[in-house]
Amino acid sequence: MTIQTVSIVITTIVTILVALITIGQWNTNRSRLRHELFDRRYKIYETIAYFLANISIENRICESDCHEFLIKTNQVYFVFGCDQVIKNLVNEIYKLAVEFDTLSEMTKTLAVNDDQWKDTVKHKMVIKRKLQDIFDSLECKFEKYLRLIH
Repeated sequence: MTIQTVSIVITTIVTILVALITIGQWNTNRSRLRHELFDRRYKIYETIAYFLANISIENRICESDCHEFLIKTNQVYFVFGCDQVIKNLVNEIYKLAVEFDTLSEMTKTLAVNDDQWKDTVKHKMVIKRKLQDIFDSLECKFEKYLRLIH
């Protein structure tokens, strides 16, 4: 073999090794990005689930909880690939929670067993049922984003 042939073989081997290392780094970075995106999405999912469960368990909500919910979910549209369905879901939860809080405050000022008090409590229960239905379907709505694929 001539020096020129050996040089071509070595250059080819080095080029192949560099290509393999580059592909390996690209796969590692892609996997890390998927993992980080999953973590962000799961954190938002947990925030929503906790918020809904807390309303169900405590049977109350306060304005600061609603504000905190908005802060923790403000990036939902972009983290979930600009999915309008997820964004609308978060907006609906927020609106229902604010309405639930408003009705809770109203029941405090009304006389118990008054017709308006009864109507307010009924409306509050309807909203709580809607929030519970959202909670029950939460896994289905987030499934495509939180599925672990190996």
